[in-house]
Amino acid sequence: GKKPTKTIIVPAELRPSLHYEDIKAKCFFWRQETECEVVPMMISGKLMKLDLFGSGTQVAAATRAINKWIQVANTKTAASSAWPKMEAFDANKWWYKNFDENEIERKSKYLGTLLEEHYNQYPLTVIVHWPPQLVSGGINVNPRDAFGNKLEALNEIRMEDEVFITLLPHRRPPWQVEIRGTEPLNVKAAEAHYKNLVQKVLTKQTMGTTSINVILDASEGTHVRWSLPNDWWPHREAILVPRLLTSLVDAGSFRNESLHPRNLNSIEHSIRNSIEAIRFEQGSYVFAIRLGCLALSDGQKSSERYDPVVDIRSFKVFIDGSISCSVQRWLVKRDIGNEVLSRLMQGTRLLEPTRSGGYFGVVPSSLKETKPTFRGYWALRDPNSVRATAATTQTKNSGDGGTRSPPVSLIVVQVEWTEDEEGEYEKMSPRFYRLKQGQAGPKENMDINLLELGDSRGWIFSLESMTIVSKSTVSPAVVAFANSVKMTSGYSQRLGSDELFAQWVRTPSVQIHGGRMEQVYAFGLKDTGYRVEAIKMWYPGQTMPCWGLAVHHREWDLHLGQLERLPLGRGADWNDVIKTFFPGNDPSLTGLKNKAPGGKLLDISQLSISDERGVRLLVGKLMDLSSLVS
Repeated sequence: GKKPTKTIIVPAELRPSLHYEDIKAKCFFWRQETECEVVPMMISGKLMKLDLFGSGTQVAAATRAINKWIQVANTKTAASSAWPKMEAFDANKWWYKNFDENEIERKSKYLGTLLEEHYNQYPLTVIVHWPPQLVSGGINVNPRDAFGNKLEALNEIRMEDEVFITLLPHRRPPWQVEIRGTEPLNVKAAEAHYKNLVQKVLTKQTMGTTSINVILDASEGTHVRWSLPNDWWPHREAILVPRLLTSLVDAGSFRNESLHPRNLNSIEHSIRNSIEAIRFEQGSYVFAIRLGCLALSDGQKSSERYDPVVDIRSFKVFIDGSISCSVQRWLVKRDIGNEVLSRLMQGTRLLEPTRSGGYFGVVPSSLKETKPTFRGYWALRDPNSVRATAATTQTKNSGDGGTRSPPVSLIVVQVEWTEDEEGEYEKMSPRFYRLKQGQAGPKENMDINLLELGDSRGWIFSLESMTIVSKSTVSPAVVAFANSVKMTSGYSQRLGSDELFAQWVRTPSVQIHGGRMEQVYAFGLKDTGYRVEAIKMWYPGQTMPCWGLAVHHREWDLHLGQLERLPLGRGADWNDVIKTFFPGNDPSLTGLKNKAPGGKLLDISQLSISDERGVRLLVGKLMDLSSLVS
C-alpha cells in the first residue's frame, strides 16, 4: 500500500489497552482536527504504532496531538482515553479556526500553475537570473536540482508572499525564474527571499569549508614522534598522538610571539567562509574555541603503518592530506584538571569573575568563589525511526548480496542546571535536537586548528550545528526520559566530587547511543567580551572524569540564535561577519598592546591588508591562556 508520511511508535511502557473501535474513534477525531489520516496497528489489544498520511503541516499537527495523548493515555481508563471530551462552543475559537482555514485555502492557489490568460490579474513581474557560476566551471546545479522539479521547496515563499513563481528553463540565459503577483511589496519581498536561497546554493557550491592547520611551535623542533593515546582518553580506537621533539631549552616561547600576518589572514578567510556558509541555514549552532589533545587518524588500526618519527615537513603534508588531524574535547586527566582549575582561579592578571549563566546569575566576589553550572547531553535512538530488528536493507558489495541495518536516527536531549538564589541548582527545561540520519554527533561547520605540537594539543575553532525540534513533536518516551533526569541529591554540597552528578530512569523504549556530562566553571577574559570555561567531563564507560577548556564570546549565542527559527528565504543579519563575531575595539588593543618590539606605536589600521584586529586580539588572548594552564 501507500507509504505513510510518518510513523509514530507507541513506547512499550506507555501503550494503553484499548478496543479497536475505541482507537478508530480516536483516529477519526484526529483526522477531523488536523485533516491528517491516522491508521492504527494493534496487536493483542495493544496499540503498537500509528501511520500518518498527509501534508507536512497536517502531519506536524497530528504528531503534536498524538504525542500529547500518548503521554497520559495509559493513566486513564480505556473509555476516557479513547473518547475526547467535547469542549463548550467558543465563538472566538470558531472564528479564528475558520479564518485560518480560509486563509490557507486562499493562499494555496499560488502553489498551482498560473495560466497565461490570467496574467493580467497579476501584472507585477520580476525576472531573476540563475548565477552562471552554478552551471559552469565543473559545477552543474540548476533550480530544479536545488529546489525540486516544480520548485516545491519554494512553496513557503509562494504562500507567505502571495506570488506565483515559475521556472523559465528555455529562455536565454537559461534557468530564469519569474515572480508574479499583485502587490509591489510582496513581489519585492519574494524576490529578496528567492535571491537569498540562490545565494545559499552558491555559497555551498563555491565556498565550502576551508581546512587550516597552523603549527604554532614549528620553529621549536624539526621532527615529530607518533605514540598511542593515554589510557584515560574516553576514545582511543585507531588514533595516533603526535608530539614535536623540541630542540630548544625555552620551548613554548612561541606563546610570546605574534602570529604571522599571513596565518592571521588565512584564519580570518576560513572563518569568514564558514560563517557565511551558514548565514541562510536554519539550525542550532554553538561556536567555541577549544583547547584539547591532538589525535591523528586515517581509519587504520595499526601504528605500524607509519615511521615512528617523521620530519615536520612530512608531518604537515600528512595532516593537510591523507591523515585526519583533530582536536579532542578533552585536554587533561582528572588530577591535572584539578590543577588547571586552580591556576585559572589564581589567574587574576588575565581573568576576572563573571556570571556563570552568561547574561544571568550573580557575579562571584572573586575567581576562587566561582561555582559551576552543569550540562548533560544524551544521544537517544529515535523510537519512531525504522528499527534494525524489524527491517534490513539489501545492499550489493562487489556483486555479493548482503544486509545492513538502516542508518540510526538520533535525538539529542540537553539538560542544564543553574544556581538559584538559595545556592541550590535548578533544572532548566530540556531542549531536543535531531541529528542527521546516520550521524553520531553534531555537524562540524568549521575546520581551523592551531597546533601546539610540543604539548600534543591544539586549539580548534569549532562551529557545531544540530536541528532543534519541538518537544511536542518528540516521542513521549524521549520526553519522559528528559523529565526523569535529576541532579543527585546533595550534590551541591560536594562540588569537588568525581561521582556523576545526575541520575535518570532507563526504559525499554530508550536506547542511549552516547552522551557527555559536564560541570562548567566560567571566567571572564579581562578587557574583552570573551569567557573561559574549564569543563569537567564524564563519558560513558569511564570511571573517572577528564577536563577540557573552551573560549566563547558572550555575544556569539545571540548572533547564532537568529538561525534557530530562521524562516525560508531569510538570512541572519550579521553585516561583516568578522567585525560582528570578533570585535577588535576592545580596550586591550590600546596602550602596550599596540607597541612593536622596539617600543614604537603600531597603526592598528595597518596591521594587515584585512581588518583582522579582532582575530589578532583573540589569538593573543588564547596564547596568554595557554601559558596560564601550561
